[in-house]
Amino acid sequence: MKGKLAKLGHDIWKARTVYLLILPVVISLYDYKIYKGFDGSKFVGFANFIKLFKAKDFWLMIRNVVMLNFWSLIFCFPAPIILAIMLNELRLSKVKKIVQTITFLPHFISMVAFVALVTAFLSPSTGTIGSIMKFFGMEPIWLMGDRSPLECVYGTVDVHQRF
Repeated sequence: MKGKLAKLGHDIWKARTVYLLILPVVISLYDYKIYKGFDGSKFVGFANFIKLFKAKDFWLMIRNVVMLNFWSLIFCFPAPIILAIMLNELRLSKVKKIVQTITFLPHFISMVAFVALVTAFLSPSTGTIGSIMKFFGMEPIWLMGDRSPLECVYGTVDVHQRF
């Protein structure tokens, strides 16, 4: 019996990636409460999926996901290649190192901290962009709150993050 349990534990450990990939699917079938776990959470079956598909904004959500992924593919695929070619052609090593540091910054700080930096940078009252707009006599806008600028900001941050 002890040998069979050890083998089972070894097999589970070998397939841990599969179990981690299945976990979100299993959670979606429950009204999952993180502090109660699976035993304390109610099994709802496909009710969560039915609720999602019947949502009035379902097709808008699908469109947003498809469009964001489409633009990410269009801009995020060639951007690192173009940047690498441009940096290779740069003669000033100090500028090259500064650009490399800025482009690698998201890999060394957490995404939460990076988003906080972007939000602070784009703030209409205290951010750099808001200050520049005020300097030129323009009315600062909240770039993270309006739909059109937000798509551009998302795309820019996405390209920067994926380098």
